[in-house]
Amino acid sequence: MNLLARATSLTSVEDPEALALLVDLAEALTQIGELTQADDVLAAVIEAAEVAGDRAAALRCGVTRIPLQERLGRRPARGGQSAVRAAISELRTLEDDAGLVLAGRALGELVPSYGQARAALANALPHAERTGDEREQAELRIAIGKTLIFDLTPVAEAVGYIERNLEWVRERGFRKAEGECLGGLAHLYAMTGRLDKARALIAESKEIFEDFGQRFLAARFAFASASVELLAGDPAAAEREWRVGYELVVAIGDQRRSSAYASRIAQAVYAQGRHEEAEQWAEAAGVGPGPNTKARVYPLVSQGVRARVLGARRTRAGGGPGAQGPRRCGARRRL
Repeated sequence: MNLLARATSLTSVEDPEALALLVDLAEALTQIGELTQADDVLAAVIEAAEVAGDRAAALRCGVTRIPLQERLGRRPARGGQSAVRAAISELRTLEDDAGLVLAGRALGELVPSYGQARAALANALPHAERTGDEREQAELRIAIGKTLIFDLTPVAEAVGYIERNLEWVRERGFRKAEGECLGGLAHLYAMTGRLDKARALIAESKEIFEDFGQRFLAARFAFASASVELLAGDPAAAEREWRVGYELVVAIGDQRRSSAYASRIAQAVYAQGRHEEAEQWAEAAGVGPGPNTKARVYPLVSQGVRARVLGARRTRAGGGPGAQGPRRCGARRRL
């Protein structure tokens, strides 16, 4: 990271090679959780690319920056979708496969459903294959796998896809991607009651992420491990893991993920009978659903916790049956 930052400081931003280095720097900053710095770098690259007349570079950085700004709470998702779709049209005209990969990944973050995200990512995958960049291919494969975990795809189908991904990334020695595959499989195994296997995969995933020493990866691991513990019926263990992730994403300024963690902490705290504290965590998560239905899951979790707290409060006061929270999103998964 330090060598990359020094290299970019010693070159002209109007040099195409320097622009490419700056894009790599922004990606590296994002991976270690330095979101604000990454956004600043991308803004500088866009300006420099426009001065240099490098439209492709400006578009690549523009589509990369949009979901990053959403995570920082700086841009509405709907406007971002329109901008990315417009960029995709222009990148196709330019026949820029690398740019279309970045745009597909960005669109996958911004569209309002997991099915739409999967389509955007799948459309980007052939462009990544044409560039020969296997690391980009790995990122897309992992992102597609995540959409299978969280929508109504049968568990067996999701497991099969991620297991094939795991074999693919292991053949290429992509350790970070391997850790993410293991975390996804752990979640799916826990859903089917294979808790010992799920915990073993979590331990293996944690060891890989600790080797990288990255805050962002540590936060991802905390979400997966806590989900396994909650499915295992241990809300106290889930709370501990989610608190670790919450502190990390708050520290890096990721507003979208901090809301997700707060809503899950509320869920785990409520399950332990600490209703007043659960309500506070639900309030911290926020209740406005926003335009993105993938992100809307977390406010719905918070609303459910608040409704259950209110119901318990009314029951204690002798007010009859408690209020019912909203139904859980999605149907029960089947093998």
